[in-house]
Amino acid sequence: MNEMTDPNIQVRLASERTEMALERTQLAWIRTTFAIIGAGLALDKGLQAMAAADIPIDADWKQSGHVAALSLCFVATISLLWATIRFSRYAKQMSQSTYNASSLSPALLLSGIVILLGTAVVLGLVLWG
Repeated sequence: MNEMTDPNIQVRLASERTEMALERTQLAWIRTTFAIIGAGLALDKGLQAMAAADIPIDADWKQSGHVAALSLCFVATISLLWATIRFSRYAKQMSQSTYNASSLSPALLLSGIVILLGTAVVLGLVLWG
């Protein structure tokens, strides 16, 4: 029997491909959270640079910018935590051959948080802006 047609080797290779896909997904979440944290820090540093250059900026906008920067860092941290827990759970399931995909992904969580934050910002601008 050819080695590649052996059912055991095909199952093992499929399992290894799935494990590598899980690792790539985890690395993608790490890169994404670093980018989101970087955006939050850049926003905060930009506001500090504007203040240092004596560029007039409304105190409410400055405060909103700081809140947005902190929110980005918070969302990134929660997303990374969620993705890491999910990765660990799936890796454990893979090792025990009990893999069961979940419908609640970190992308869905992050999307929901971003929608809520965006709605809060729009409402804040409409009601108090």
